[in-house]
Amino acid sequence: MTRSYVKAGVFALAAATFLAVGASESPGPSRGEWTLNAWTTGDSVRLGMKHRSLTIRWDQSLADVRGLTREQLHALRTPVKFVMPRDAGTLAFEGTLTLGFGGGDFQFFPDPSFSSSLVALGYDPVGVDDQLMMALEDISLAYAAEIKRSGIKDAGTGDLVRFHEHGIELAFLRDLGAAGVPDLTADGVLQLHDHGIGSSFIRDLPLVSGRRARIEEMIEMHDHGVDPTYVARIESAGFGDLSVEQIVKLHDHGVD
Repeated sequence: MTRSYVKAGVFALAAATFLAVGASESPGPSRGEWTLNAWTTGDSVRLGMKHRSLTIRWDQSLADVRGLTREQLHALRTPVKFVMPRDAGTLAFEGTLTLGFGGGDFQFFPDPSFSSSLVALGYDPVGVDDQLMMALEDISLAYAAEIKRSGIKDAGTGDLVRFHEHGIELAFLRDLGAAGVPDLTADGVLQLHDHGIGSSFIRDLPLVSGRRARIEEMIEMHDHGVDPTYVARIESAGFGDLSVEQIVKLHDHGVD
């Protein structure tokens, strides 16, 4: 899913603000406006939603939209009603389409069990606006559970949104957990991902000086072009006690 965010503060700031609001809000529908553009490539539509000061647009697969047909997308003018079910709740849309363009109003109906399910996983409780943000990002309970299983001890509700915005997928989290990265934090996960360090790099990297490399050491090696194969060759040559700094220096000076 490709997303773009507009308005002051951007989506991340808005999400952080909502997630900081108390979970004491009473359950009930949240309302806003939506727009749709069906003139996109592939099997998707460009969906826009506005809620208070937040505007979000993204390409949404038609397979995840219930009640919207291709005939309606190509009709001269037609009323539409469709829904997008999420773990956090259901987004319900009503409006009009004209030759693939249109809009209307939406309501969000939060799932009353979502907050308690997050608490059972080890997160803080969330309120209605929190759940709306998580529904817009399509953050599932399976995703939240995998983050905890991967060993990220300090992962909180806000990190669910941050990870999802950065495109961190379940496979990446599973590989991190299997690799046994020491002192794994939410910020560390983002740093690894944003530096382009894939799960294969982490999985294949040999021990350095008899221990698993720390996150900042992985980033240093990766950014200098030191791959797991190079580290393994250094070790097989009888230099398994070299530090990360020494390995990087050898590589930078062209030592093979």
